[in-house]
Parts: sequence; structure tokens; C-alpha cells
Amino acid sequence: MRKRTPLRPPLLNPDIARGNVTNPDMPELVGVFSALSSLSNLWDGLDATRSVVDPLVTREAAALRYKENFLKATTLATAAVRASASKIMEARDRLRHEAKGKAGLLADYGNSKELRDVLRSMKQEDRDAAITAALSRGDHAVIAALQAHELLVGPTSRPLKSIINQFVAERAPEEMAKIEDLDTVEEHLTFAYQQFGKSIQDMRDLQAERDGETGNRAAKDAEAKLGLAL
Repeated sequence: MRKRTPLRPPLLNPDIARGNVTNPDMPELVGVFSALSSLSNLWDGLDATRSVVDPLVTREAAALRYKENFLKATTLATAAVRASASKIMEARDRLRHEAKGKAGLLADYGNSKELRDVLRSMKQEDRDAAITAALSRGDHAVIAALQAHELLVGPTSRPLKSIINQFVAERAPEEMAKIEDLDTVEEHLTFAYQQFGKSIQDMRDLQAERDGETGNRAAKDAEAKLGLAL
């Protein structure tokens, strides 16, 4: 008896991902939606070929045919997901750079080391207060100086990355919103790929594959012996 076909993974629907972002026309997001459509089409194709019952094809032969298609689909799906993930990473880095530039954190203020030295010499509560005050007055030089390892600044109650992100988000909301969209669809794509892989794996008839491969080897051995005898 053939295994029941698993339910179609819902995350393969690109409309779900599209509905969770505010900038769906971003080229990188469009690429993700396309990758999801590809995964969806591959799943449909595998389901269709697996569902065909040919009275002239044994269970073992059908299982081996599905395995061949499974391997091809896995290769195509992996390539599509990796290409989309790479573009997401490039876009995120570009947007972060643009956001920091808009927030004034890429400029060389010339006194970053001195500011870090002063902050590091303070008690933590005084350091926290000084950083909070810099955030409040929008002090680009102080916030820019925080773009270093924590050991160069001293311990703070909030992670330095969180402080910098707040400063940038307040000054580059459009770029940060796009980054949030990229993060959202990247997570969606990751889970969709995992669901896809598990679902098409569950469609395999592993016992029939093993029996078919064993039978194929036995048939080849028999043919070889016959060839020697003839």
C-alpha cells in the first residue's frame, strides 16, 4: 500500500509571505516570492507524479522513480533558496549601510577614541546616563563612538547594538522597515524550505526503494552471469 500524501505545507504559498511585509515590491522580496512559487510548483509536481497509479509499474519501480524526481527537486529547491538568501543578505548589508549614513554614523568625527576612553573610565551607572543623554540630544559623535567592541567602551545596561539600532531607526525609518521586511521573509523562506523538505521526504516509500534497488542489483548480477555463460 502506498503511503498517504502529506498535507501541502501552507508556507509554500507566497501570498502569506507577501501579506506580512510593508514593501512587497522590493526586488529581493519579489525574488523570495518567486522562490516560494518554485517550491510550490515542485511540490505539486512531485505529488502529481507520485499519485499516478500505473498498473504496469510495480511499487518498487514507482518508488525508485519518485526518488529520482525527489533528488532533482531537492537540488532545484536548494539552489532557489540559496540564491534568494544571498540576495537578502546583500540587500540587508546595503540598507544597514545606507541607514547608518542617513543617521550620521559613517562620518569620521575624529574624537571617537577619546570619547570611548572617557566612557570606559566612568562607573557603569554614569556611563549609562551619559549614553542615554547622548541619545536624547541626538549626539552623533557619541553614538558613532559606540560602534566598537564593548571592552573599548565598558559595560552598559543595554547592549551597544541595541542603542545604535534605536538611534538609526529614529533617523532612517524607511531603511529599517525594509530591513525588517527582509528579516521577516528570510525567516518565512527558511521555515518553508524546511517544511518542503520534510514533506517530500515523507512521500518517499523507503522500503520499496530498498527492495527495488536490491532487485535491480540482483537482475544486473544475473544478466552478467548469463553473459558469461553465452
